[in-house]
Amino acid sequence: MISPEEPRACPELNLFPFVVLLALCIAGPTARGDDGRMVRVALDLNNGGQITGLAGEYDDFRIVLKVGAQLATVEWHDVKTPSAYSARKKILESVRGSAHNLTAEDHFQLGYFLAVRNNRAAAVAEFRKAERRDPSFKNRIKTAWREIRRARERNDTRSREPIYSQRKAISSSGTARETASGIIGRTISGRTRHGLAYRTYSEEQHRQAVKAFKHFGETEVRTKIAPDLVLLETRHFLIWTDWPEAKRNLIPDWAEQLYNVMCDEFGFPRDDPIWLGKCPLFCFKNKRRFEKFAKSIDGYDGTKALGYTKTTSDGYVHVVLRRLGNRPEDIDKFAVTMVHEASHAFMHNYGPPKNLPPWLNEGLADYIAERVLDDRCPTGENAVALARQYVAQKKSIREVFTFQTSPPGHWYPICQSLVQYLIQRDGDAFVAMINDLKAGMDTEKALRKHYSGTNFNILDHSWRIWVKKTHARG
Repeated sequence: MISPEEPRACPELNLFPFVVLLALCIAGPTARGDDGRMVRVALDLNNGGQITGLAGEYDDFRIVLKVGAQLATVEWHDVKTPSAYSARKKILESVRGSAHNLTAEDHFQLGYFLAVRNNRAAAVAEFRKAERRDPSFKNRIKTAWREIRRARERNDTRSREPIYSQRKAISSSGTARETASGIIGRTISGRTRHGLAYRTYSEEQHRQAVKAFKHFGETEVRTKIAPDLVLLETRHFLIWTDWPEAKRNLIPDWAEQLYNVMCDEFGFPRDDPIWLGKCPLFCFKNKRRFEKFAKSIDGYDGTKALGYTKTTSDGYVHVVLRRLGNRPEDIDKFAVTMVHEASHAFMHNYGPPKNLPPWLNEGLADYIAERVLDDRCPTGENAVALARQYVAQKKSIREVFTFQTSPPGHWYPICQSLVQYLIQRDGDAFVAMINDLKAGMDTEKALRKHYSGTNFNILDHSWRIWVKKTHARG
């Protein structure tokens, strides 16, 4: 049932050499000092690592860094609070010219940043500075504390999503928030399958496959790895998890939403099974069990992964995932990883079990995660910010087309941006191109066929024009 083929993995993003972390995006300044130079910052990560680079665009949720020759995004909640605060303050001081020139608004934003992250003493100090600069901030500060307290009572405070902010996400269309689903989700829904060949199975074959998968889960996983494993069976998935009951019931909903979105996007009937039997999902609550499964079952080193998809040439798939912790943002990150990986599982069996080009495969998976999870998933906004910096700094994206396996994690937002551009340009052409690629057509040949002679050079050029027009900062 399991072949030695290498699984496709979703990296533990904050362990990557160049960190790419999930983030929400609002319109933010570029971090340059008053002399025009970019500001160098060092960020201490929650996992014990550190990343140092030149600060580019930043906002309430994350910062874009130039690390060597690469651009990467780092989400503030994955940085230790004192380090994140010091970096933000350093950037502001450089932009203003000195610490003395910080405005009441600057001190308020620093205080709020600390307050949301439970650093009350330092937050109070910044709020006092704001009030000394401008006494009218007293009411804003009271409101901020009140909203933070209410959010904690609801147990929904997320450090990546400030509760009290007067700023809005950038949008070329004038709406408050520009997400992948808002831009392109309407474009490719309800398309036909264009004659792609699919394997068909009898009801008895499906029944026997489900029986075999359940036996595998019971004898190989529950018995040897996680004795408290629970099976949650849905219409299209067999989900084994050791999560506590209060949280595990989220997983089936995400899985079935993923299946419905994939079917709608590619014109595959929701009632038709894409897999033989159902897709097994193994969702672990800790790293130890996840790594034990990866090594003992799949022969895979999962030490730097949050999840992976195991596929074989005969169409078999399973998805294996782990949770980072119990914070709301950890649950969100798990959801994004699960949908991302399960979309790989779907696409593997969409038509012939042939992999898409890596840049397209990862970009599409992040796009689908945004479609399914909406506010839980910040990959669309992350792609906007990083694409904007690649264009502003005139950095080439040609390398992303050369990867034969999944590109490093810092490329994922660019992959998604390219997919967004192609879908927004022509959704029908995108689906037709995917179908030709699944049938074995060369990537540039499929691009030329469905996008008016476009090759990688033309795609690079036209994508940059689109980014400048669509993602211009307001």
